[in-house]
Amino acid sequence: MENEKNKYRDFNTETGINAAGNEVVRAYASAAGRAETDAAGQNREAQQNRETQQNREAQQNPETSQNPETSQNPETPQSSETPQSSETPKNSKQSKQSKQSEKMKKIRKADIVLIAAFIIIAAISGILLMLFRSDGAYAVVTIDGEKVMSLPLDEDTKVLIGEGEKTNLLVIKDGKASIKEASCPDHICVRTGEICHEGETIVCLPHRLVVSISGGDEGADTVSR
Repeated sequence: MENEKNKYRDFNTETGINAAGNEVVRAYASAAGRAETDAAGQNREAQQNRETQQNREAQQNPETSQNPETSQNPETPQSSETPQSSETPKNSKQSKQSKQSEKMKKIRKADIVLIAAFIIIAAISGILLMLFRSDGAYAVVTIDGEKVMSLPLDEDTKVLIGEGEKTNLLVIKDGKASIKEASCPDHICVRTGEICHEGETIVCLPHRLVVSISGGDEGADTVSR
């Protein structure tokens, strides 16, 4: 009987110790959990306070919001040279770009005015020439600046000017002179077309040939072929 009582007593003692140990473990775990929860809450609160303070500083001073290092470390002192070195090139570039754009606008306006003036002058000159130009009487041919022949426009004719590889076919028909054929490479003289008014010319640069229309008094002196 005594042995059984001792066993029963030992069993109860061991059970009590285990229960007490479990209580201690649960109490320690709950305390640790509360401590972690409190620490996380404090961290969130501190983060929110920092963000609130940064937003207030950004609203009060917009320049600091553009620099993330300044907003993250508001207590860190920074020299006055740093923002000047970062902002001055931007401001200078913007000022240069604005000046260049203003100059371009002025240049474009000036170009437009000049082009419009040239067009108006050319139109007026063309109208005056058409109104006051007179019909010519002779087609004067010069080569290298020397007068070669003068042909009347009232007589239809064809004349081959030049020799060998440098030739131009001058045709006078219905009071108009033109170069119908030429051995020059560019054929500008052929594309010029017909001329009949005083002062008009046909030029062949490769052959140094010029056909000009003159009045009756200028071309009547020498008519040669």
